[in-house]
Amino acid sequence: MALGKIQNRQLDDSQQIKLVQESTLELDGIDVVPDNERTSTLKDIFFVFLGSQMCFGIIVLGSIPITLGLSFYDALSSISVGLFIGSILFALLAPLGARTGASSAVASGAHFGLRGRVFGTIISIFTALGFFALTVWTGGEAIAVATAKLFGWEVSKNLLAIGAGIIGLLVISAAIYGHKIIVATEKFVSYAVAAVLIIISISLFHNFNPAYAGGKLALGSVTATWYLSMAIAAALPVSYGIFLNDYTRYLPKDISGTKTILSAGAGIYIGCWIALVFAAAITTMFVDVTAPFVGGLMGMVAWWGVLLLVLVGIVGSQPQGSLCIYGAGLALQSLFPKFSRVNSTLILAVLGIAVVFIGIYIVDMVNMVIAFLAIDQCALAPWLAINIIGYRFVNKAKYSSEALFENQGKYWFSAGFNLNAVFAWISGFITGLMFIHTEFYSGPLTNLFGGVSLEWVFAGVVGGLIYYILEKISGRIR
Repeated sequence: MALGKIQNRQLDDSQQIKLVQESTLELDGIDVVPDNERTSTLKDIFFVFLGSQMCFGIIVLGSIPITLGLSFYDALSSISVGLFIGSILFALLAPLGARTGASSAVASGAHFGLRGRVFGTIISIFTALGFFALTVWTGGEAIAVATAKLFGWEVSKNLLAIGAGIIGLLVISAAIYGHKIIVATEKFVSYAVAAVLIIISISLFHNFNPAYAGGKLALGSVTATWYLSMAIAAALPVSYGIFLNDYTRYLPKDISGTKTILSAGAGIYIGCWIALVFAAAITTMFVDVTAPFVGGLMGMVAWWGVLLLVLVGIVGSQPQGSLCIYGAGLALQSLFPKFSRVNSTLILAVLGIAVVFIGIYIVDMVNMVIAFLAIDQCALAPWLAINIIGYRFVNKAKYSSEALFENQGKYWFSAGFNLNAVFAWISGFITGLMFIHTEFYSGPLTNLFGGVSLEWVFAGVVGGLIYYILEKISGRIR
């Protein structure tokens, strides 16, 4: 795999300097962010991961505990506990970006090897495309359902495609401009969408019954179903781990690691909690709790509520979708350094839109999303565990940013791969696949724990444990 070199940051051309000063278009790619450009604050990190949850692509996931048959209070507790666990795992890696000044995929080369960072790159692209598709699809659905309700039209596949196209263009435009515009819009969206959710909640509060007792339990008992719901909630923050350092790399190098962890963890926890609890409460009011969430919600509100929810669909989708496709563009550029960040982003954006249209016209989008989430977690959990252990125990928060781009350098290991990390990741990924259950594939150990979705947990534990043991044997952990 070709490896990029740190680009010369001294811009001698006065016109290019003027362009950077007057435009928000980000010209940086995978190269290390220099100290004078690290202007982000802990508040920025907090709002990036809070605001990105304010979209239907995330909100709809909160309906899952109710559709599984849990009562509202059981749904509330499973969401709260699961998000807390997942947010801790997510946030532990936050200081890596600040210490290296590099994106997630590039920084992982310190643990996987310069060529081994290809694992993080592929995971980043896969994760980004999946969440980008989910965000564009649900945002487009909001436009389609609202239009159909206001004008008496049918919610057709063509109308869904038009809505997805509108959302896609908005998301891609912001992702092309880059880091600054994404951070700026996250702050606005955090307040705007939260305000809309509060208004909708107040308007529907008279229909809400917190004593909702639930329905038929998916796994036969409250305990087993609660653990399933908790595991699903925990997986949500974990899935953002692949994008975390794309933003923390803009923090000053000497910033407090503890404060960075708290900012990132608090942002994603609060954002996810608001989104998921809102959906859980709303779903208890549905006549049929298995009905599509967006359509069911719009069917309950007045015309002005429909317009507000369209605002959530449009404005809320941009930060989430842009965050994902921006990270994917950086990941693709780490594979092909000759590509610019903008070109890499455009290539993957087109591919992501194609996935959305496939989900609308050819394959059932719901089943496709469920399968994606399950496989993605099996790949992501051991990668995240290995990088956390590498940061905490192997490198102990000390890195050479230059060596992340040097062949035969400090992070070259064996032909560019740290075989300990590679073997550990493969072991964790295979372990996770053994517990998966989807419409497309089910592993041999799917029912070992009564159907509780623990594939990502086992994948992360096995991958992390094997990596720690092998690094200990190799003498890198002292």
